[in-house]
Amino acid sequence: MEDLTTEQQQSLYLREKARLEAQHEFAAKKKKKLKYIGIVCFSIILSGALFIFCDLSSIRIPYYFERSPSGLMAEVKYFGNQVIITNRDPFDWKNIRIELSTGRLRGGYYLEIPSIRAGETSGIEISKFANNNGDRINPIELTFHSIKILVDSPNGRVSYTRKPE
Repeated sequence: MEDLTTEQQQSLYLREKARLEAQHEFAAKKKKKLKYIGIVCFSIILSGALFIFCDLSSIRIPYYFERSPSGLMAEVKYFGNQVIITNRDPFDWKNIRIELSTGRLRGGYYLEIPSIRAGETSGIEISKFANNNGDRINPIELTFHSIKILVDSPNGRVSYTRKPE
C-alpha cells in the first residue's frame, strides 16, 4: 500500500468497504430466509405431532345409516362440530327430535327441529344440543353412544337408532 497514492488508497478502501457491506447484506438476507424456512418446517412438524398425539376421539368420522326397521332412511355424517343429516326418504320429515346418547345415566342430549324436506341435507351444530336441564353439550368432550332420530311421517311417528361402528 506504500506504492499507492492517497487517492488510490482511499478508492481501494471504499471499494473494499462496499464489498464487505454487500457480503454482510447478502448473509443477513440468507439468514432471514433460512429462519423463515425453519419456522415453516417447525410449524408443519408441530401440527403433525399435535394431530397424531392429541386425543383423536374428537375427530368426526362419517357414519352412514341405512333404512331402519321402522322405515326411516337417513344419512348422518360428522364434520368438525356439526352433525350433517340427510333425509333419504321420499317424504318430508316433520317434528324432528334428534337424540345423542352418551351412554351414561341421564347423559343424553337432544335437539328438536321443525322439518327436513325429502332429499334435503341439514347441518346442525353439536353445541345446539342440550340435556333435560338445558345444559349445552361440550363438543370437545363429546363421545356419544348412539344417535336416535324421531320424525313424523305419513305412516305416523317413526324413529331410527344407530350406534357408531
